Amino acid sequence: MNLTRNHIISYKHDIREMCEENNMPLPEGYYLPTPPEVDNNYMASLKQKERVERMCRYGAKFTKKKTEYDLEQMSLF
Repeated sequence: MNLTRNHIISYKHDIREMCEENNMPLPEGYYLPTPPEVDNNYMASLKQKERVERMCRYGAKFTKKKTEYDLEQMSLF
């Protein structure tokens, strides 16, 4: 999930640069909230038994704790 978040941050940076270079306003979608950073051990669904067992064999540890964040925040970070 953090990889997807990092891609979103990178794309937002690219969009901002392009808009500034071309004197264009930022698109509405730019202001959608950036997903929060989650624990690297976070797994969205522990119901996928085969996957969970396979990950455990490789020493993975999981957490189901979700990060709380403010949806109204309009910050990139």
